[in-house]
This record gives sequence, structure tokens and C-alpha cells, in this order.
Amino acid sequence: MDWSTFLQQSWNGLVNGVGYVQFALGLALIFGVLRVINIAHGEFFMIGAMVVASLQQLFGLNFFIALIPSVILVSALGIICNRVAVRPLLDAPELSTLLSTLAISYILLNAGRVIWPHPMTVKTPFTEILKLGDIRITESSLMSVFLGGLIIAALYYFLTKIRMGKEIQATAQNRTGANLVGINVKGIYDITFIISAALAALGGISVAPVWQPQTMMGQYVLLKGFAILVVGGMGNVTGCLVIGLATGIVEAFFGNYVSIYYKEGFLFIIMIVMLLLKPQGLFVRE
Repeated sequence: MDWSTFLQQSWNGLVNGVGYVQFALGLALIFGVLRVINIAHGEFFMIGAMVVASLQQLFGLNFFIALIPSVILVSALGIICNRVAVRPLLDAPELSTLLSTLAISYILLNAGRVIWPHPMTVKTPFTEILKLGDIRITESSLMSVFLGGLIIAALYYFLTKIRMGKEIQATAQNRTGANLVGINVKGIYDITFIISAALAALGGISVAPVWQPQTMMGQYVLLKGFAILVVGGMGNVTGCLVIGLATGIVEAFFGNYVSIYYKEGFLFIIMIVMLLLKPQGLFVRE
């Protein structure tokens, strides 16, 4: 075995996997707390990356400075999506919220096509290539992994150590019980949407220096996000982390050692098998 190629593909897969994890975690939070499948999540991912690219192109902003207004904008879109397309329909059949978020998704997607008709480029202060023997690691990809890992760790700390994070978990476990003990459930819904949208934006931003941002990038990652959610367990944060990272790495191996043309399909084959054998997901206890 060529270990240089193996390690190179492992790194490439890890870079993509961290982006998948950030995206899927936002989906998991929304589903875990509100029991809502947010189709517009892919557009939050796309807008995060495209706004950073636009701010750099128009004003020459530093990557880390441009990141801040982008996340704020997408978080605001998350609140609007909740207030307009989700909260009024929480007591309606589940299909109603799915269709309403699908409508938001298409509105944002088509607005994006008008605003950003062409692919864009995101630049970072890190432009060098690190050489470890025959392995090449760009500083941009290193930054993407570091930033993504920091965000994932911060989310874990928030959910497990901060009171508001524990309230989110309590609401996810039992909405009625959370309301009875004095938790502002509607406020938790807004906060969850803000965090979810911010995670999507940060996911898009963190991979933007490695991918080429364009308006369909959210649609591309949306299907993978749902597949990760199904395989890991709907609403399960640990499942999203493990399956998301595994998806990126196995994709890289599959594309290099089997066929680049079919690497996109393996996750969905696994998803179908999982739905047949264990529909609740790998990381959900019986």
C-alpha cells in the first residue's frame, strides 16, 4: 500500500468530514428539539460562504472579520425561518413544516442565484502549503479543520455545561416537562434555530477556502446531511459527529481506490440498509 496516498486521502476526507459534521449538527439540533426537518438548512450553509466571499470582494475584508457579519446575517435568517415557516405550524401535521421550510429553501436558493450567478472565491491569510514527506497540507485546509473542531467542541461544552444548553436538551427530551419546570420553550425554539443556522453558516465558511463557493453547494450537502442524520440517529449529536467524520474519510478512500464517479452514492446505500435494519439509527439506544 502507498501510505503517502493513504494519509493524504485521510487528511482530505477529514477536511470534508468536519464540514459535514457542522452541517449535520445543526439539522440534529432542529430535529431533536422541534421535531422539524429544516430543508432551508442547506441555504444557510451556502449563504454563510457566499456572504464572506462577497464581503471580501467588495470591501477587501479579512476572512475572520468577514465571518462575523455573515454568521449574524444567517442567524437572523434562522429566527425569521422559525417565526414565519415553523412556529405557526408546530401543531400541524409534520408534512406542513417540511413543505414550509422547502418553500423558504427555494426562495433563498433563487435569491442566491440572482445575487451570486457565478462561483466565488474565499481567501484566507493562510496561503502556504505544508510538506510532510509526500503529503501536502494547505494551511487553508488546516485552518478549516481547526476552526471546525473548535466549533464542534464549543457546541459540546455549551450543551453539556451551560444552563441554556441543558435547557435545550431538556426541551428535546420532553417538551411538556420542560414547560412545566419553567423553561421558556418558545424562547428555546428561537435559540435552537439561531445556533443551528450559525452552525450551518460556520460550516459553509470553514469549507469555503477549500471548496469553491457557489449557490448549489447547500443542495449538495443537504442530502448528505440528512443521510448522516438517518445513519447516526435522528437528533443524535454523537451520531452526527462519528458518521459525519466517517463519511468524509470513506468518501475520499472510495474516490481514490474504487471510483470517483460513484463515491457520492455509498452513503445513501448505507442509509437505505440502515432504514431496513435499524431505522432508529446506529447511535440511538433500543
